[in-house]
Amino acid sequence: VCAVHEYFKIDHEIWKVWMELMITNRNATLVLASRPFKTLVRTRLRELARAAGVSPMRVRFLPRFSDRSSYAAILKGCDLQLDTPKFNAQTTAADLLWAGVPIVTLPSDRYVGRVGASLAMGHVSGVYIARDTQDYLRIAAALIAAAGRERERERERERER
Repeated sequence: VCAVHEYFKIDHEIWKVWMELMITNRNATLVLASRPFKTLVRTRLRELARAAGVSPMRVRFLPRFSDRSSYAAILKGCDLQLDTPKFNAQTTAADLLWAGVPIVTLPSDRYVGRVGASLAMGHVSGVYIARDTQDYLRIAAALIAAAGRERERERERERER
């Protein structure tokens, strides 16, 4: 599960939602952007995960991208992107959609919190608009489960070869 955002976009409310998602989906790993995260912020986010009952080892940080193709390859490895409500992903959302990664968004009342919904309204497939945090959790859990089933089918196909 990716949440590729600048750290200032992650507030306490959405972090709690993400931790609830991690607790109910034991095989999920939360992958955050690394570029903007200072060591202190990484340490703090891992401490917050531990305090929420999530192993800090399940919170990973993407490496710094050396070039555009490396960035695209890493994004394609995401099963889904969790958007931040108060300040949605923008360019990153477009990059993720281009890579075929679905996005779960929860619009807010500010322009910067409605970009994900705007992408969906523009008929871009792969953007799921939640009505509230419970809907956000439900959609994300369903997408995580679908990704898990797809990985299992891929393993089955590999075994048959």
